[in-house]
Order: sequence, then C-alpha cells, then structure tokens
Amino acid sequence: MKKINQCNWCGSHNISKIEKPISKYKNTIYYFYFCNNCEIKFAFNKNKEVTIDYDKIQENHFGYNRHIADNKWVKSMFDIKDSKYSINEINNFLSTKTMDQRYLRAIEIANNAYLKNKKLDILEIGCNLGYVGSLFIKQKHNYIGIDVQKNAITEAKKNYGNKNFYCIPFEKLSKKINKKYDLICSFEVIEHLKNPMEFWNFASNNLKKNGEIVLSTPNGNFIPKNEWYSELPPIHYSLFKENTFKILRKKNYQVKFYNKYQFSYNIFFIRKMIQFKLSHLKSYFFGEKLRNNFIPSTNPYDKNFIYSYKKIKINFFTNFTLIRFTSLINLIFSFILSFFNFAPLAGQIFVGIKKKN
Repeated sequence: MKKINQCNWCGSHNISKIEKPISKYKNTIYYFYFCNNCEIKFAFNKNKEVTIDYDKIQENHFGYNRHIADNKWVKSMFDIKDSKYSINEINNFLSTKTMDQRYLRAIEIANNAYLKNKKLDILEIGCNLGYVGSLFIKQKHNYIGIDVQKNAITEAKKNYGNKNFYCIPFEKLSKKINKKYDLICSFEVIEHLKNPMEFWNFASNNLKKNGEIVLSTPNGNFIPKNEWYSELPPIHYSLFKENTFKILRKKNYQVKFYNKYQFSYNIFFIRKMIQFKLSHLKSYFFGEKLRNNFIPSTNPYDKNFIYSYKKIKINFFTNFTLIRFTSLINLIFSFILSFFNFAPLAGQIFVGIKKKN
C-alpha cells in the first residue's frame, strides 16, 4: 500500500492516523486519518479494494423507497402536456412536499433563471433516477445528469429522455462532452469518492465564471475526532465538516452554507406525521383498522401520503408514533440550531461554492 503522508482534500501534512479499525466487509479492514488543518476524515485500507455495486446497494437501502416514490410522482407530472402546470407542480413538490431537502438550492437557482427566461448549462453528478433533472429539462435548461448506476440511468432515460443522461464517471465526461456549466450540483456523492480532490478539481475547472457548485454531504461537524459515525468504507470514504469546505476560501472561492435547508425532515412531512384525530384512538382501542395499517399512497395530495412506494405494513402505535416522536425532536433541534445559523447535530451539510470575481 502507498504510504499516506498528506490530506486528500487540502494537501496538508498535518494528519493524524486513527488506530481504530472500521469495516463494511469482513475481510477488508479500513482505518482513517483526521486532517488537523481542514478537519476532514478519510478512510484507507491495506488490502485489495472491494468493488462496489451501487445498484445492489440501492436495492437494499432502507431509504430508497422514498426516492422511488418521489420519482414515480414526478414522472406523472412530467408527462403532462401543459408545461407551465407541470413545472409548477414538480417545483412545488420537490421544494415543499418531499422529505428530501438536499436539492433546494439547485432548484432555487434553476427556477430563478427560468422565471427570467434564461437557460442555464447544468450538470448533476450522481443524478440517480433523474427526477430532479426532469424539472431542469422541463424548464428548458441544458441539463446533463451522470451516474455510475446502470439501472438508475436506464430508468432516467426511459422516463425523461435519452439525450440528457449518461452512465459515466465524472472523470471521463470531458472526453464525451467538453463544456463549462452555470450550475454543477452533486448530492451525497463526494463522500463516496476515494479522492474527493479529483472531484473538486473537475467541478471547479468546468464551472463558468459566475457559476455555482452546489453540494450536500453527511454532516461531520459534531462527531468526535476519533469516531467515524457514517456509512463504513468502501461505501463512504470521507466525512466532511463545514471547516473542510471553508478551507476553499483561502483558494479564492466564496463558500456559503444553506442552513435553512438543514432539516432532516421537511416541515410539511412533519405536519402530516403529527396530525392526530380522536378517531385514531377510538380505532386503536376498539378496532383493528389502524393497528395494522397500510400506507399505500404515492399521491402527495392524498391524506395518507407518507413517501412509501411499496405497501409497508406498520403497527400504528408502535412504529408510526415512534417515527412521529423522533422526527419531531429532530425537527425542534434542527430548527433551534438553524435559527442561530448553526448546523444541526445530525443530517447534512448543504454548501454553495462560487469563484470570487
């Protein structure tokens, strides 16, 4: 194994090896370094790297049903011929009705341009099923979405068009399409890369003068120096803090954190979760109607819409109430911290980066 003597983000030699093995797979042991300069944590191993099949990982990921549900609903709106209505509905859905908050800054940039009849060149790295990109396509922006997941790209092409989506790593994109972009967005991708600086160099080199790079990644702000507390490698290779991105200010970049987007759960989702009627209690104590309840709807206008594509059988007063309670506590803490412009104790970092003029 090649000796590691500098940070793979800022290049500092002031790094500390954490002698605590972390592992995702039984026969592949990973360790990690902490950079005392930019505070990133990055993992490494001494063995042969494990090949990751992200299509398989997504199939088994507990939260992926939410993306499938969102994609299904967005597709139904995408197919509507009334373009203005379709754009308004998709924009409203992704901004206010989905639990997922990571896309909001990118949507805001694209929508502001759309309202001014301005077309942007947009690149999404890690576009997954393509439903966020579908909004940009509907708005007539010059959008390209790339991902290494073959199944996801196949689905995106089928739903939203062949010419906008490519199953290709970002390192090879310039050989296929050589251009610069007004907006480069990437959500929950950078932490998966062995060398995040390669990603940064690609994004910054392909950004237009007044463009913006919009990223989201798991929030490592409050995690102790010698703890990992994230998906284990080789799924996640890096864990970022706000200070990790602030280091870019020394390289002539503007760095802004969008803490108003930091809620782990959308406020509209929480409102649905805590709506509680006396009839629910009556049904629980005197009938079986809600005790073994189904949540089948993917229609956000349906009162039973809870972001589930599959019919998930739940126990109403154990599982569902626990979700309500923990979600509400999470929201309260997120709100208080965001009010003072601090990142919450968990969740994600949302950051926008521009070149200084």
